[in-house]
Amino acid sequence: MAMSVEPHALQTLSDAFSYRFRDPAALAQALTHQSIKGETNNERLEFLGDAALESAVSHLLYRMVSTMSEGLMASVRGNLVNTQTLCAVGLRLGLIEHVRFAPSVPEVARRNKLLADALEAVIALISIEAGEKAVQATCEHIFAPEFQIIREHPEKFGRPPAKTRLQGYLQKRRFPLPQYNLVTYRSDPVQPYFRVQCDVGLGLYRAEGEGHTLLEAEQNAADCLIASQNWDGSATTHA
Repeated sequence: MAMSVEPHALQTLSDAFSYRFRDPAALAQALTHQSIKGETNNERLEFLGDAALESAVSHLLYRMVSTMSEGLMASVRGNLVNTQTLCAVGLRLGLIEHVRFAPSVPEVARRNKLLADALEAVIALISIEAGEKAVQATCEHIFAPEFQIIREHPEKFGRPPAKTRLQGYLQKRRFPLPQYNLVTYRSDPVQPYFRVQCDVGLGLYRAEGEGHTLLEAEQNAADCLIASQNWDGSATTHA
């Protein structure tokens, strides 16, 4: 049987995205993870949403700061549409309350790529229903806190993620690569808590970080380690 988003949830999501969804059944598909068997899931929508999101963010950045260079725009865009930021935006919108997934999906995974993928799928649905301009308006709304930082300090948002900077620093000096270990996890449907330890050289260098997703906690732990050791961490090797 085809699923559909209930009227109350439809209104909640419309308010969160500042967009009036037209097709509750299509929205239900956008919120259905591939782990739900026997139903149409959001994989194809996710593919389309990835492109629609990147295009919308590119247009917004181009208009937002006229002095931003091409290289900086590319870095800022990459940080806006990466899994960590999309997951944080999804949590802020309350999307986790509406995503459907099988009980077999590990709980940590629910807070990372699963949530980011669902956000991309919803963006794809908006693109299908209302076009590019509607996607841009939605992105301007849901990324408002991030765009505020970009307007004031674009170079800060354009830095590579902390895990990338740390790995680049360590590889350049032939240090062992960092290990990330989960120290504490508290399950909560709205505000989960993760605490992670970043370990380099079997305890030679250590720092901890916390966050509402595992990836956020890992990034914060890497950032704390860079700061505590006064490491530059500016090399740009992919994490």
